Order: sequence, then structure tokens, then C-alpha cells
Amino acid sequence: MTKTKPKVSEFSADDVLNLEEIPRSASLLSIATQRAARKLKSDLHKLLMAHGDLGLADFRLLRHLSKADVATQKELALGAAMEQVSRSLASLEKRQMVQSCVYPNDRRVRLFSLLPKGRAAFESVRPKVAEHNANLSSHLTEEEEKQTLRVLGEIVRRSAQSINTNT
Repeated sequence: MTKTKPKVSEFSADDVLNLEEIPRSASLLSIATQRAARKLKSDLHKLLMAHGDLGLADFRLLRHLSKADVATQKELALGAAMEQVSRSLASLEKRQMVQSCVYPNDRRVRLFSLLPKGRAAFESVRPKVAEHNANLSSHLTEEEEKQTLRVLGEIVRRSAQSINTNT
């Protein structure tokens, strides 16, 4: 039995994901998850800019530094592009939200710490971000949320398997 590709009209994405315009050979799930991730990041970025003049990378760095006394740039870059982290740290330092110093044991390493202005900026937007995040799943039942996470996990696993078998 062959699986037929579902018609996009069968989904209710409210045109947010623009699923009518995808390449014929593309995966509907892949395109939808990529567009959804991009939209969620964009919305969070708009929220941060509106309430604290912070970008998403800025917020993530301030969050990390709010939990640590000091951190190296490498530690702060986990899961992010080093170039983006460098730009964001330079901007935060220029705006006197973070400070850096050279690590005494290795002059190639810089240590970053949060300044009061950075902590205040982070604390002022944190409740808005928490409210936004809570609102994302507030209309879902616990079972629907679990099911969504299971499906997303399966999509990621299948993608990784596909990459491993095609290399």
C-alpha cells in the first residue's frame, strides 16, 4: 500500500506556515517544522525588542550569565553560532550590560559576567517571555502536548537516520 501525500488544504495552519507554496519534492513536515520554528523565533524576537530592546541571542546570553558568576565565550556559545555570540556579546558590552576580562591562566580566553544593567534588562523581560511561553501551549491538553513532543521527536530522529544512511 502506497502512502499518498496529504493535501495541504486538509491542515489548518491558518496560512501562517504558507504550506500551499512548497516544492513538489519537499517534505511537508520538514517545511512546516522549519517555518514554525522560524515563526516562533521571530515572534519571541519581536517581544524582546518591544519590551527590552534585546535580541534573542542577547536574551539567551543574559539568561546564561544570570545563572553563572562568569562564563567564557565558548561556554556561552553552546548551541549557537560563535559569530552571532561574538556580535551579541560586543553589543551587550558596549551597552554596559556585561563586562569581560582576560582569563589569567590563558590570555586567549575572555571571561564574561553580568552587570547590574544587564540583570535589570533580563529581569524586566523575563516575565513577558514566561507569559509568552506559557501561552504557547495553554490551549493544549497535557496529552496533546505530549503527543506533539513525541511527533517532533520522531521527525528529528527520522531526519538524523536519513542523514546517517545517506552519508
